[in-house]
Amino acid sequence: MMNIKDLRKTIFINSTDCNYYIDQNKTVAAGFMRTNGYKYNERFSDEKIEALDKLTRKFSTIMNCAVGLEILLYIYCVFIPFFEQFLKMQYAIAALVFAIPPLVALFLTYVVINKFYEKELDKFGAYQIVKFKPNIYNVEPKAFEKYLNTKRKSWFVLLLVLLIFLFVVVTPSFIANANKNEKFDSAIKMANVYLKVVPINSGVFAQRFSL
Repeated sequence: MMNIKDLRKTIFINSTDCNYYIDQNKTVAAGFMRTNGYKYNERFSDEKIEALDKLTRKFSTIMNCAVGLEILLYIYCVFIPFFEQFLKMQYAIAALVFAIPPLVALFLTYVVINKFYEKELDKFGAYQIVKFKPNIYNVEPKAFEKYLNTKRKSWFVLLLVLLIFLFVVVTPSFIANANKNEKFDSAIKMANVYLKVVPINSGVFAQRFSL
């Protein structure tokens, strides 16, 4: 039966925090999609590991920012302007039209950024591209201990997503309640802010312009 430490290691090796492991006394760095790894001919020193961590965090931030920007541009430049046309399409066709462009853009973004990432990896020395397969026995103990002692940024991301979700879902109820209680100025202000973010909400749009 797996003990709690091995369970934590399993969680660690499946997270983006596990960006390298040791195989036959050689360092294997993680690729972007974590399917490919880059196996070097040496075991990295602490200085090289620190440099690898910085490089991984840098390119992860670049990738996340690029993907976030692409999603925003797609929503506000494609989805919202052509929302009525999407509604007139058959469901299967609309789903394909809605899903394919972001997926293609995501793939191309990954390919381009990964090329720059590999160029930076060249500076660490010669490597061989292999499958990235860390396990609870070959993870570097220092990397695992650092993972246990590092505050999780994912909690802040999760909180931000939750706040955005609550804003999108709950605000229409506040607007309707303000209208019901004849607090029209508050209702208009909330509706104006909401419609700038979610301009395709027909219910809030109708309430705003019925006042």
